[in-house]
Amino acid sequence: PAYLESVMDVLPTDGCACPFVLKGYDDTSRINGKMYRPGNDFHHTTYLGAVVQRELQGIHEHSYHQHIYPFQIVGGSLESEYFKHGDFHDTLLDVDGNQATGVTTWLVRYRTTDIAGKMMVHCHNTMHADQGMLAKEYVRDVNSGATCECGIFGPIIGPGVIDDVKKATIVGGPKEEERKEVEGNGALVNSYHSVLVRPCIAILAW
Repeated sequence: PAYLESVMDVLPTDGCACPFVLKGYDDTSRINGKMYRPGNDFHHTTYLGAVVQRELQGIHEHSYHQHIYPFQIVGGSLESEYFKHGDFHDTLLDVDGNQATGVTTWLVRYRTTDIAGKMMVHCHNTMHADQGMLAKEYVRDVNSGATCECGIFGPIIGPGVIDDVKKATIVGGPKEEERKEVEGNGALVNSYHSVLVRPCIAILAW
């Protein structure tokens, strides 16, 4: 499929190379220095047809995980038995490489081919994600005249926004009345943080 075509030798689209820094523990768990906020609050935006690069830091302590689009490891890293340049993954954790080589930034790329809307990224340790180490990107449903934006850390507007970015979107998962009941009991947790994954799974995006 198109989203698994190699981007090893393809430069990222102009403006589409953005950082993700995972740092902290407990109530200091942050991505790019920001704690997760629900609603219309996004770190970066892309659009359909872009080649996107993410520059990952802190993954010697936290596992980076993104939904919807698998990424390809393209550089900035020491290969291991499991993680090699050219590999596609959706989760990346470097336990030894950073300490052994001084490498601090891993470069990954992916194509936004056919699914637009919210996209969650987070530490794959659920405890860290629940404490705030998760973030949203948005893939705009446009492929002509669009641009990527890095470091928004706030609301988005404009062309290619295909859903209500202020509200949760349920695709499968708990029924609406069940979700409200959980909310009413004050027990709603951030574990319901997904948007859409291939091929399908119960998901929710705040």
